Amino acid sequence: MTSSPKRSRSSAEGPSGSSPSVISQSESGIREDRGIGLQSEPGRSDQTGVTTLPGITNFIGSLRTLNFHQKSVATSLERLATGKKINRASDDPTGLQAAEQLKFRQTEIEKKLQAFAYDEARLGAIEGGLSVLQDMVLGLDGLVVKGANTGGLGEGELEAIGVEIDSVIDGINQITTNTFFNGEQILVGYRPGLGDLKKMLAEDPEQAQKSVKAAVDDLSKSRAAIGARLKSIEHERKALYAEQEGNAGLLSSIEDTDYAKETAALVRSQILEQATIKAIEIDREQAGRVLDLIASVPNGNRPIGQ
Repeated sequence: MTSSPKRSRSSAEGPSGSSPSVISQSESGIREDRGIGLQSEPGRSDQTGVTTLPGITNFIGSLRTLNFHQKSVATSLERLATGKKINRASDDPTGLQAAEQLKFRQTEIEKKLQAFAYDEARLGAIEGGLSVLQDMVLGLDGLVVKGANTGGLGEGELEAIGVEIDSVIDGINQITTNTFFNGEQILVGYRPGLGDLKKMLAEDPEQAQKSVKAAVDDLSKSRAAIGARLKSIEHERKALYAEQEGNAGLLSSIEDTDYAKETAALVRSQILEQATIKAIEIDREQAGRVLDLIASVPNGNRPIGQ
């Protein structure tokens, strides 16, 4: 009968003879006195029951911040070295796509300008040849008018006019056959149909004059058409130059480095980098002091979880 109260008393006491409430308060006091706990709530453990050191958590965050600033410094240095804001697709995917489209358009414009330059040179050569042909046909017109006046000319004079007409026509044929541009015969299609002019002059002087006049008109129309095309090319080229200049400015704003802005960003990132390094040194020093404090506590008096 006397053993029952003893068992009841023993079960109500802890291992050291203290009540559970006393043990709990004592442990809580030790934790608070040691200053060991979570980042923002000292003296409390996390869900695993293991306390953490605020200095270590801050140290990891500072390392991440340092990595960010170091990348910013490297990016600024690269942009200043290359003169380009976009050095890889990850720098600005949208900007890169816009820049590539502008470059493609600039290539198209350059090819068109080259084609215009070639056309201008070719048409200029044709127009020059037609000018010579027109002068020669106008000379034929004078000979035909002179040869049509049969009443005032002798047989010898008419024969001389015929020889001169043949000579001019041979010259026209030579020019139309032997005028080339980049290996192309450019005047063959403009050859006047005056091969029978001498015979026509002898048989029907009036028709001969009409044929020569028609040849002069055809050459004039051809030259006018070439002139209109050259003028059109000039207008188109000016429009392309304006577009090319605008695209170049837009492309520069997308791709090229703003040296003043990037230099300021570099200085800022370098300052933040140095400040973060200093903060890491302070965090490491604080964490070391906490660990030294823990190491100095006897094993029997350390908080639960340490």
